[in-house]
Amino acid sequence: MKIVSTGRTISTTEYLAKKVKARRKRLWIACGAFLVLIIMTLFALRMKSLQIAEVKVEGAAGVAPSQVEEAAREFVAGSYLWLVPKTNVFFYPRAGLERELLRRFPRMSSAAASLEGLHILRVSAGERKPYALYCGEECYFMDDTGFIFDTAPQFSDGVYLAYSSDAPLESPLGKQFVPEAEFRGLSAFAERLEALGAEPRSLRFSGTEGRVSLAGRGAILFARGADMGSLASGLESFLASEPIRAEGNFWQKLATLDMRTENKVFYSFK
Repeated sequence: MKIVSTGRTISTTEYLAKKVKARRKRLWIACGAFLVLIIMTLFALRMKSLQIAEVKVEGAAGVAPSQVEEAAREFVAGSYLWLVPKTNVFFYPRAGLERELLRRFPRMSSAAASLEGLHILRVSAGERKPYALYCGEECYFMDDTGFIFDTAPQFSDGVYLAYSSDAPLESPLGKQFVPEAEFRGLSAFAERLEALGAEPRSLRFSGTEGRVSLAGRGAILFARGADMGSLASGLESFLASEPIRAEGNFWQKLATLDMRTENKVFYSFK
């Protein structure tokens, strides 16, 4: 019989061999139990009773519900690592689905996915409202943030303010015309012009300059990047001055109103 020291105890070789064998047995049992647990969990996650079976869409009347349903089904098809179905009610890709729907359908302003029971995926959609037009080779609707979301039919002049640029956007659908903050400033300026009786019809960018065309064929020129609020206030002060008030029918006479120089207004009549 051979005696072996482990540093803390003294044992025979036969005892140590039995101890190692018992440890390995416990390890194999633990691994087997863990594997069985994984298999049972995967089996449970694939059960039909835990899968999304139907998609319902509400809102966004301008988008066909059948198209949204089809897009949602396509997105949740397949599995994670070929093991867990994406239709599983605990693991369906809610955030990814919402982003994909907004990408696929620019007319939708929002998309919220939720479960109704264990088998119905409900998509609640918000819809963008036409606010202005973006016109390049053809015209598109923009919402009040300057986001281009749908093709537009022909309109009578003046129904929507039409925005454009000497450098037109390529494939504009689903893009922002200009940054939202800039667009809101331009929109507020256009609304002030309406209140002042100017009747703006279109706004076009050319390099660093902007041009607002009016119903009476006059035009207002301004520097792009200018503070549109200050520009509007300056215009109101200009129109309130005695010489301009004495003119009468100012907008009908106007050919060009140049506000590109800070704190100065140059104008000419037809």
